[in-house]
Amino acid sequence: MKKNLKRLAALLLVVLMVAAILPTAAFADEVPYEADAIIPFTLTAHGCAPGANPLDRAANLAYVVEIAAADAESANYMPAVTTFTVSSSENVLAQVPETSAFFPSSVKYVKDGGFKITYNKPGVYHYTVKQTVIDNTSPAYDEYCFYGTVVYNVSVNVTNNDAGGLTAAVVIKDPYNPDNTDKKPTTCAFDNCYGFYLFIEKD
Repeated sequence: MKKNLKRLAALLLVVLMVAAILPTAAFADEVPYEADAIIPFTLTAHGCAPGANPLDRAANLAYVVEIAAADAESANYMPAVTTFTVSSSENVLAQVPETSAFFPSSVKYVKDGGFKITYNKPGVYHYTVKQTVIDNTSPAYDEYCFYGTVVYNVSVNVTNNDAGGLTAAVVIKDPYNPDNTDKKPTTCAFDNCYGFYLFIEKD
């Protein structure tokens, strides 16, 4: 009888030890139920005429890209920073060779960025991404610039994956051909084109 009690006690001890270990192991292998998505954008500034340099200006030029939710559900999932500013003093544009055959002597400046959003619920979320032209009374505004005004409609499809977590896929609609399903943009591209200053002396 005593032997049986000892065996029962030992068996219970083993069961308790296994029960204590299993939740820890399961927690260690648990896949986070969330997914990150990055909605990319590319901002460029270049000359519309040979030799026109957008940074050869007295003004501290600035460009602003912003993201907005297209509906209430999407508004629950937004990036920590919804506005991205590029200027000669902040997030400076990087110079790259101008590839235009029409204006080979021009220079081109490019800045890549993105809006990071974290999701914890499956669904389809909708946003708009656009460049906001700053107030024309600001010293960072240039009247000789043709600012890009295109608006991008972006969807993020969040689905369950086989690992028990979430997967997020970004889909950018072509703003010039929204019905195009064969080839979609890989980034929200905003182009700013500069002409020359014209100085006219009066007699």
